[in-house]
Amino acid sequence: MSDERLLVALYVDADLTTRIVPALRQRGYECRSAVEDGFDNALDEAILAQATELGMVLLTNNDRDFSPIARRWTEGGRDHAGIMLRQQTLTASARCRV
Repeated sequence: MSDERLLVALYVDADLTTRIVPALRQRGYECRSAVEDGFDNALDEAILAQATELGMVLLTNNDRDFSPIARRWTEGGRDHAGIMLRQQTLTASARCRV
């Protein structure tokens, strides 16, 4: 059996912590972040377009904004490499405020 693993190339949304990119790289994932590319204040559609241009799956916790964008792209016949949703968890202090 080969030691090679099938890994997806990830484009990390600007909304995710910058600590996730080095952690993913350390685990062998090819990844870039929107922040590294200067897209930290970009519109979500521009971030998905950048991920698409790079042939990378977008990793985000922003289902609310990216699901409608993906739907529009699909309906318009526009492809992307995929969108991977990361579940956002709240800290104990944040749960108390909700």
